[in-house]
Amino acid sequence: MNNLVKKLLGFGIGSFIGGLPLAEITPLSYPDYVVCPKATVVLDPGHGGKDKGHVAKDGTYESDLNLSVVLKLKNVLQDKGYWVLSTRENDSCVNTDSIDFNNDGKINHEDELMARADFSKENKADYFLSIHCNSNDDSSLSGPQVFFYGLASKKHENNDKLDYEKIHNCKYFSQSSLDFASELGDVFKKNNLNTVVWGGDFTVLYGNPAEKSVLWEVEQMTNKEGLEFVKTEEGQNYYVKMVADAFE
Repeated sequence: MNNLVKKLLGFGIGSFIGGLPLAEITPLSYPDYVVCPKATVVLDPGHGGKDKGHVAKDGTYESDLNLSVVLKLKNVLQDKGYWVLSTRENDSCVNTDSIDFNNDGKINHEDELMARADFSKENKADYFLSIHCNSNDDSSLSGPQVFFYGLASKKHENNDKLDYEKIHNCKYFSQSSLDFASELGDVFKKNNLNTVVWGGDFTVLYGNPAEKSVLWEVEQMTNKEGLEFVKTEEGQNYYVKMVADAFE
């Protein structure tokens, strides 16, 4: 009788996996607040580190607003029973190992975006939500925007319909991502916010394996009232509650 057979008989075949007894295998564990997570959510605060994103006239950094909103949303979703991870939790970049993801011989912004999608892949995310604040040449425009990966063929405002034929023919188009983007848009509209749901060619969403992968622009930083509101705790909590309601 060889040693492997002796081990199997000693531990019992059902207690032996990959050459190691179960007693020597560390089980997958979650924090105390998660008993059996509803789903894995990856939140991605846009920009960070040297990349501040849009800088408002009053000196507010988009990267700081994005992170503040993400940290609040993370807490709310954890309380709802989701396993929540974020690509960054401080003012830093994500591609800290300087990986050349697109193999072009350079480490640049494209690699930083791909590092975020790779984080989603490595953590087997069910949801991926990249969070930003936008800017616009027209400072009168305000309100959130939601993007999924697809052709930006037609805006989805109020009761307008998306051009499904063009969108479905787009590589990496995901119906579940479109559905989730629409759900977010509907939540905003129910709260009487000007909202756009639109397909776009975003690297952070391109080929992202998360079943529901979208990018959310919280507010327009070029709109004075919108910026002042989203800078406050009240404003951020207002948006976070709405988005959390879509995770049901």
